[in-house]
Amino acid sequence: MAAITLTSLTKRYENRSEFALAGLSLEIRDGEFVALLGPSGCGKSTTLRLIAGLEHATEGTIHIGDREMNDVAPKDRDVAMVFQNYALYPHMSVFDNMAFALRLRCHRIEDIATRITNVASSLGIAHLLQRYPRELSGGEQQRVALGRAMVRAPSVFLFDEPLSNLDPARRKSARIELRRVQRRLGVTSVIVTHDQEEAMTMGDRVAVLSQGVLMQFAAPMELYHNPANRFVASFLGTPAMNLIEGRLIEKAGQLYLVRPGFELRLPQQDHPVLQARRDTELVVGVRAETVTTIADDLDKQAADHRAYESASVSFTLDVCEPLGSHVDLCGHVGDDIPFIARLPQSLTPRTQQNEILLTIDTTQLHYFERGEYGRNLRHLDQ
Repeated sequence: MAAITLTSLTKRYENRSEFALAGLSLEIRDGEFVALLGPSGCGKSTTLRLIAGLEHATEGTIHIGDREMNDVAPKDRDVAMVFQNYALYPHMSVFDNMAFALRLRCHRIEDIATRITNVASSLGIAHLLQRYPRELSGGEQQRVALGRAMVRAPSVFLFDEPLSNLDPARRKSARIELRRVQRRLGVTSVIVTHDQEEAMTMGDRVAVLSQGVLMQFAAPMELYHNPANRFVASFLGTPAMNLIEGRLIEKAGQLYLVRPGFELRLPQQDHPVLQARRDTELVVGVRAETVTTIADDLDKQAADHRAYESASVSFTLDVCEPLGSHVDLCGHVGDDIPFIARLPQSLTPRTQQNEILLTIDTTQLHYFERGEYGRNLRHLDQ
């Protein structure tokens, strides 16, 4: 096992003016499972390929353990990679697929058989060893690809969206299995994904990237509750955070976010962060689950003894999406500001009721500068 250290890692392709990766620095601890998360083209797969040695960095260094890897051949880096399409050899049996890398390294036949038998048993694929990839389901192929990596006993596992070809049910079970195996082996692992749920449930920490730049690197719940900027706030969470742009004004000692047809009273506890921003434009973020109905808000205050401040807003319902235990109300507030509220199923409004009065738990608001990458004001205050 080994830690991975990326220092000012930069990648630029000759036929492009922009950077695929711009000065990325990460320290991945020994035995840690890290997820690289972001939209297509953000640089996450490039990062993985640079660690694996499949591409060369324009600038910066890569260390695995205490050894610099920039000029080390992929076969000598002691890493195992699981690809999105699994990359199984179609003309080889499962056993031969798993044995291929070991044979290249001239392991003894008895050692190869023992390793494969042990790994196949742990993954529940011992009965598939004589089959061919075309005879396997997507989930079985995924486990074979994982097993092929495991038999090498590498220092580092690299996963390039290995679950994206599975249906939702199999994807969830495969995710649990992959995490269980990684914890049991304790091997430093990096997974690339554009699926935020996958990243947050699997990663000890998550690195969020956009356009080749690291936005934030933190534990999943830290990203969710304390996003560094507007991009992270909107990318993490289902549904996405509601973002309302407006002007911060003060009336009778109270701060408000205002825009045409909309006014939101902001809590006293946030005044120290906001005072310097009076009479300027900013963005307020509201998580869908921090919104309730008026009746539910009263019940919540009666049952909850913590300090609780709320503000009511008029909401126009466009679509009601029932999702089992809860329902998402999709509509708008103010002058057609898109807004989603997530409520318990028991509080689902009547379908003919288009205008609803909602309350927002203002103790859980987020404040950002304007712009796609506007910074979190709380981060600036720290």
